[in-house]
Amino acid sequence: MSLVDSHCHLNFEPMGDDMAGVLERAKAANVDYMLCVSVNLEDYPEVLAIAQAHNNIFASVGVHPCYQDVKEPALDELVSLALER
Repeated sequence: MSLVDSHCHLNFEPMGDDMAGVLERAKAANVDYMLCVSVNLEDYPEVLAIAQAHNNIFASVGVHPCYQDVKEPALDELVSLALER
């Protein structure tokens, strides 16, 4: 059975410091695809870079609801960023 992790933060420590290990453990658990969720616009380039480096990881752009003291993006800005992939 193939699984999808639909909400992960691969740029967060300690995962970002052990990407090879994270990918190996995901494969061992039959997780074939991952959606790395951006929590703010400032970190989105890092999330996008992770997705661009791995064909089984995808990026989402946006602001996580737990992060209240960050820049609120406009819809057109989110769409523009999302199309960068």
